[in-house]
Amino acid sequence: MNKVKVSTGLASLVLVASIFAGLGTMLTVIALLLLFCEVDNIKGVIVRVLSFYLGLLLFQTLWGILVDGYGVVCSTIDGFVNVINSYLDKPVTITKLHRYLLDPIKSILSICDNIVDFFVVIIKFGFVVSFLEGKVAKENFITKFVNKFVDKAVAFVNGIEG
Repeated sequence: MNKVKVSTGLASLVLVASIFAGLGTMLTVIALLLLFCEVDNIKGVIVRVLSFYLGLLLFQTLWGILVDGYGVVCSTIDGFVNVINSYLDKPVTITKLHRYLLDPIKSILSICDNIVDFFVVIIKFGFVVSFLEGKVAKENFITKFVNKFVDKAVAFVNGIEG
């Protein structure tokens, strides 16, 4: 079976656009490109886009661990208090702990979570725009983390191909 010749620019554009569609769609696009198209010219684009997306996904996962970890801490404290209260005649209340410490921290984490989600969308948009312009995007605290991952992934792939 002969592979279809696809414009390098068009294939790259479809691949970059799949960033907004999610990992499943991106992997499907990559698999279809590799199976049915001549993609010698866009292998670098595939590695760069996929490693960028995976780096961003890694950052989101680490952030999710932080946010979810706080929930685990709160439920653990509540669980221990419930266990202790089951042995006491007069139960211990931790409403002040919740009101003055745990709930405000939860609210701050929720605000930060929304801000991080917003930054992730902006970073995706910035990556696509900088990719299309052929320029390097400006770095911030999230893109520094992602770019380190991208550099390691590209070096890993280059080490395999070489």
